[in-house]
Amino acid sequence: MRLYESKTPVQRTEKNGPFNAWLYCKGKIHLWTATWVLLNICLSIYFVLKYKNSPDFTNTRALFGWSFIVARSAAGMIHVCTIFNLLPLCKVILTKLRNTFLGKILPFDSGISFHKLVGIETVFFSLLHTFAHYFNYYKAYKVLNPGKSIFYVLLVSGPSWTGHIMLVCLFLIMIPALDFYRRKNYNTFWYLHQSFFIYFFMFSIHGSFCLIKAPSPPYCRPHSSFWKYYFFSGILYVLELVLREFSSKNQKNTITKVILHPSQVIEIQMQKNAIGSYKPGQYVLINVPIVSVTEWHPFTLTSSPQEDFLSIHVRIVGDWTKKLSKVLGAHNLDLEIPENIPMPLDSHNSHFSRSSFSSKRKSRYLDISNVALPDLHVNGPIGSPAQDFSQFNTVVLIAGGIGVTPFASILKSLWFQFRFTPSVTPKPRKVYFIWSLKDTTASEWFQYLLMAIEEEDHNPPLGRGSFENIPLSEKAIDISIYITKKFQTKEINNLVLHSHNINSDTITNLRSQTFYGRPNFPTIFSNISRNHPDETIGVFFCGPKIMGKTIESSAYEITVDNAFKARFKYHEEFF
Repeated sequence: MRLYESKTPVQRTEKNGPFNAWLYCKGKIHLWTATWVLLNICLSIYFVLKYKNSPDFTNTRALFGWSFIVARSAAGMIHVCTIFNLLPLCKVILTKLRNTFLGKILPFDSGISFHKLVGIETVFFSLLHTFAHYFNYYKAYKVLNPGKSIFYVLLVSGPSWTGHIMLVCLFLIMIPALDFYRRKNYNTFWYLHQSFFIYFFMFSIHGSFCLIKAPSPPYCRPHSSFWKYYFFSGILYVLELVLREFSSKNQKNTITKVILHPSQVIEIQMQKNAIGSYKPGQYVLINVPIVSVTEWHPFTLTSSPQEDFLSIHVRIVGDWTKKLSKVLGAHNLDLEIPENIPMPLDSHNSHFSRSSFSSKRKSRYLDISNVALPDLHVNGPIGSPAQDFSQFNTVVLIAGGIGVTPFASILKSLWFQFRFTPSVTPKPRKVYFIWSLKDTTASEWFQYLLMAIEEEDHNPPLGRGSFENIPLSEKAIDISIYITKKFQTKEINNLVLHSHNINSDTITNLRSQTFYGRPNFPTIFSNISRNHPDETIGVFFCGPKIMGKTIESSAYEITVDNAFKARFKYHEEFF
């Protein structure tokens, strides 16, 4: 593969082996996962032994038996989950912490995964708690014979109706959060997720009805103490919400430019004072009150810290983004950048030419001089896995389709470093950028960025030599594009017919080599390991989960079995 050719280094026979590879690639997250599982097992055993042997519950155990022990033990585990559930949502606070020594210890990148895990556990133990109490209610009904139906007892007693409301809230929170539903119905997911406020209110009063009395005075507590389990994390979460609202609404964020890119992508540029300093790869939360007062949406910063403005790219795909495009002045979005313009490989396009294609698909500045631009509230920056790229001397940036967005700021920042601070040793010193996409229509704006980087490299500073003449092994940024679309015979013939420009690719207009088919990641990583022996290489991916699993598996396999002791450390985020 031409992109990764280089001088062959000294041959090595030692390998990392499975344990060292596991430690480098997956060690931290697996160790913390094992710690959490072990904590759950130990606490479950503790609660079972407590409610099985404690003299405080002798009479209750005699009446209900094991169903009481199961119900109370499950309740104890719900309390444990409640302690941790809100912590991963304090994103700004966690961003501050990940910039300290804790960033090397705690897996901050897996915060949302941990939140989901705790949520699943909460639902599981809640169901276990509920069904165990169904048995308890039935036994109590038979023994005490209250003279009312079992359904009345189940629904009217304080712990029962609060518990059922909590259970309904949990399902309203969990089901829309499933990936297949959330991606297509984000607004529904977001609004139903807010029912956690009702859940925590019911949780706070759930234990205040004194259904099960202690054997000795005082038989009942005057109030529930369940609030203490979420007090700390709740304070942090509410504090972050208050600070977000206060800081964003007191900081005027002025929009300076609105650029309409092909394929219905809008770039919003704003003054840099919208947030403080930030790192390439981080993202912000955006709120536009005229569109929705309550909704905050995450957008990756596509500007680099070296630029004098902030920018985000918004793809117009949903109700919120469509409303946003209209208040920004793009009323006739489909007419501004037509979606039905034939692409170069369209065999029915008899008027194919590169110039006509380029002119029709160019980005355009929108005239905002006569537009009453909306207030834009910005909260952040918020940390992401991609921001850690600067910890490595060599990085591999891999994007799948529209997952390319997090790498815009990184590539811009690296270009600024390489071009304007050549006396400072950059980190990373070598970047392999790999972009796999079905076709080029969804992310044409990013192609323009790559073309700009190549154009600047074509006129290099300090006599480094032209883009074409620099040996590939010495380039700071190697770009590789993979088109995975299956072409028809006529399209292939059309491609060959118009491949007259040897300096750039017919489809992408880039000088970098374009491959047709899916990337062979084991081969890619193997060749990179040959170029960078005895080195820990950062692999950063954003794209579909299935593709991420393939990349992670390949990185691990090559780390285990390469003769150059190169180690690939995998990071991922999903769009």
